[in-house]
Amino acid sequence: MQISQDRLLQANKNANHTVNIIDRMEIYLQIRDEHHRLTHPAAKNPSVQPKFFPKLQLQPGLCKKTESKHTN
Repeated sequence: MQISQDRLLQANKNANHTVNIIDRMEIYLQIRDEHHRLTHPAAKNPSVQPKFFPKLQLQPGLCKKTESKHTN
């Protein structure tokens, strides 16, 4: 069975697009986990340092949903 060059190129583009989406999702999940870790009451401990993004500075009050969930 012969597959046309156009179909191969399109399949390759689709595969690359999927890989890019997965890469971005992994980065998003790292940031989300780091944000959650830093806004959690355990993060009040000054010895807790950011793992993935050492320069990430979170401002209190930005994440009302997370804060209210943890203060209850």
